[in-house]
Amino acid sequence: MKNTFLLILCLVAVVPSKVQAETRNTTTKPEYVVSEWATDPAIANTVAISIDDQGRAYVTAARRRKQSSLDIRNHQDLVKKDLSLTTVEERRTWYREYLTGKNWIPDRNNDGKRDWRDLTVQKDSVVQVSDKDGDGTGEAIRILDEYHTEVTGIAAGVLAVGSDVFVAAEPDFLRYRDADRDGFPEAREVVATGFQVHMGQGGHNLSGVTLGPDGRVYWSLGDKGHYVETKEGKVYHQPNSGGIFRCELDGSRVERYSSGERNAQELAFDAHGNLFSMDNDGDYPGEKERALYITEGSEHGWRLNWQWLRKQDFTRISGIPAYNPWMDERLFLPDRDDHAAYLTPTIGNFGPGPCGFAANPGTALSPDLSDCFFMTNQQGQIRVFRFVEKGASFEFKEQAAIKGGRSNTGLAVGPDGALYSACYGGGRGSIFRFDVTEEHQHPAREETRNILSLSADKITPETLQDWLAHPDQRVRMKGQFELAHRSLPDAFLEVLRDPKAGRLAKLHSIWGIGQISRRNPAALSFLEPAWT
Repeated sequence: MKNTFLLILCLVAVVPSKVQAETRNTTTKPEYVVSEWATDPAIANTVAISIDDQGRAYVTAARRRKQSSLDIRNHQDLVKKDLSLTTVEERRTWYREYLTGKNWIPDRNNDGKRDWRDLTVQKDSVVQVSDKDGDGTGEAIRILDEYHTEVTGIAAGVLAVGSDVFVAAEPDFLRYRDADRDGFPEAREVVATGFQVHMGQGGHNLSGVTLGPDGRVYWSLGDKGHYVETKEGKVYHQPNSGGIFRCELDGSRVERYSSGERNAQELAFDAHGNLFSMDNDGDYPGEKERALYITEGSEHGWRLNWQWLRKQDFTRISGIPAYNPWMDERLFLPDRDDHAAYLTPTIGNFGPGPCGFAANPGTALSPDLSDCFFMTNQQGQIRVFRFVEKGASFEFKEQAAIKGGRSNTGLAVGPDGALYSACYGGGRGSIFRFDVTEEHQHPAREETRNILSLSADKITPETLQDWLAHPDQRVRMKGQFELAHRSLPDAFLEVLRDPKAGRLAKLHSIWGIGQISRRNPAALSFLEPAWT
């Protein structure tokens, strides 16, 4: 039955959206309005951002990068030792032994010694920013949590889902719940740990937390490796590989979804559940970054040890270059007749290095951007892409960038339909807001905002069912998730049997039944109408 469910999803996954086609208006080009929505030193050097349904922003502030979170490029005499590590705990043990007395470590805790404890002083944080006074800017600052062990990398991923917040701060992936229901998620839970085996390169972190339309939370790991033992007892171990992971909304059932990404910092789904990311290159001459189409079980080819082939003793002594599969077999290029069959090729190359990445959920900004993806690369602009079907895969096409902001990093769409960007660099912390002028705004934006602000548990099943056909993916998921939470497969069955129901409503019904079936496998029987 599991294979049947996956096959159904594959059959419907790449069909064009009628809703998007009907709402797009390309008669005039949008005019953009860019403003600084929030500024405060507490949000300096932010790398990820998420906006909850009430318009509150959560950002990750990275202060440890390339300082207390060590970067192997500054310690190349340690490459071979670093590559020999297989778990985070091995790295912890090594740090505590090797770093004692090293003069290059600042005495940050002022105890007169230079050792691993000096790596625990600088703190990354997740900060909530909200507009308490209703003036259209975020001024209220509140720290959610801080991260600063000797093996902590940086806090590089955050996602607000309902009243929960998920955070990627390696070696941990965490969930915060609003246990006392005061509007702030204070209860901390480690969903999974064991990410970032190696010191590796700065910026190759645990990041990219996003919500999948299948009712799971997804996140990305750079190429520093992982040894993850789940609460259910399963072990995922690839010490020299990045990967994509996912879990249920309650933090259970962690699993590895994909592997071989180098540094796919953020993830984004389209309306049909296709997952994309923009991956950084390996810094070799002639190589370029990769646009990735990521499917369950896919392998994307990169291995951390290929970064350091020139450090091999044979190469150093003989002067003969090491064989480099990544470059010699041109694994970073799109598909071709002689491409390696074990990996999923890129759907296209581009540059320079990507950072933030987000999809338009359908009603953000203007109708002509309703099916676009947005990307930053720490410049004063946001690049705009579309992913276009090409056989069983895709190709991407770039259009004019949106100018504005400063050193833009993480991206998120707010419930108001605007696009928000985090900002890295300098002591002035900023969150920028990107929008279009009112005459260009999507006509469903206000309705979307009103629906997102509602508590789904107070909505009738009939209204939740209606939301499955909404032009905004966030509204469709809100309806789907609540129906699934209430275990109402009959509501999804009605949509699947309705000849007038749209394709997206039926697709969300399939996902909703899938959510229920992961708790109660018998619910898969409700999928039968999807075959007809």
